[in-house]
Amino acid sequence: LRASDTVTGRHLDDRAVLKEEVRKPTGALEIRGATAHNLQDVDVDIPLGVLTVITGVAGSGKSSLVHGSIPAGENVISVDQSPIKGSRRSNPATYTGLLEPIRKAFAKANGVKPALFSANSEGACP
Repeated sequence: LRASDTVTGRHLDDRAVLKEEVRKPTGALEIRGATAHNLQDVDVDIPLGVLTVITGVAGSGKSSLVHGSIPAGENVISVDQSPIKGSRRSNPATYTGLLEPIRKAFAKANGVKPALFSANSEGACP
């Protein structure tokens, strides 16, 4: 497949070039003594200011760690396993539930209302 002259073959044969300079974490969210379901006194530091992914085999406690140990806050956005809902105006941000925190962040940074960052209201193009 890698040697075939297809789009898939070309992508499999290409090596991604990684950045030499990567974003540095701006701190860490400390979790100490997480104990729920399969978690038993788990300590972990989750980097902040960078994309962070929690992975593991089924039943290892990923959801318990994230949803049971991380306090809800404006600096943490969690993409969970909720079923995807959509309409013709849906996009990845609406699918994942990230649109609202994104709208709020842009509004705060620009000193305006979140409604200006919506495809469905004041901010929509005519």
